[in-house]
Amino acid sequence: MFFALLICVLLLVFIILQHISITANKDLLKNYKDVVHVFNETNNRLQDTNSDLMTKKDQLEDRFHDLSDELNTVYKKAFQLSSGWFFISNVSKSWSDSRQYCRDQGADLVIIKTEEKQRRQKYTHAPLK
Repeated sequence: MFFALLICVLLLVFIILQHISITANKDLLKNYKDVVHVFNETNNRLQDTNSDLMTKKDQLEDRFHDLSDELNTVYKKAFQLSSGWFFISNVSKSWSDSRQYCRDQGADLVIIKTEEKQRRQKYTHAPLK
């Protein structure tokens, strides 16, 4: 009888330990699922952010190339002297319209007084003296 009681107690202890182990494993599995869920949400947000940043990068690269092309176009029409940069336009405008355009660009008009300097400047972009 004592032996049967001992076996029942041992079985009861074994069942209790198994229940504790199973409960701990269930909690561990739930925590793991929670971590995986948070990881997936974070990963999705990072992928969305990366996609947005790549789109912005592409837009900035396009804008950079556009500005570089514009700068090259302007640079081809401009020349530098010791007194600053000069731009020669092929567009005919009145004096006041031309001056306003220059002021809008942060510049002003320049008058080349002699015909020789005008010719030299027009065809060679040589520095005026």
